[in-house]
Amino acid sequence: MSNILVIGDAMLDINYIAKSEKIANEYPIPVHLIQKINFCLGGASNLAYNLSKIVSNINFIYVGNNDNSGENLKSLLISNNINFKYILDRTRPTTTKNRIFIDKDIKEY
Repeated sequence: MSNILVIGDAMLDINYIAKSEKIANEYPIPVHLIQKINFCLGGASNLAYNLSKIVSNINFIYVGNNDNSGENLKSLLISNNINFKYILDRTRPTTTKNRIFIDKDIKEY
């Protein structure tokens, strides 16, 4: 049985699935309706996830926070059976990457 230790930056990827509804009255920019929000493991936590699909015992160590994004990240790690430990740093919010998928296009913000 292989044991793998991953140490790195844990990120939460947040994907917003949206539909373009109309153009704003105030300025000619599109208005989008968010239809769904997906949370995914990103950064080194994504590496730990991918490795967990081929190796049974993955251990992941990262610096994290207990903010909402940090709680979502921990839930994803638990649901994917990834063993983890983190060093709590309340001064640093959980790193997130936000993507908006609009009518099958990707907009990164």
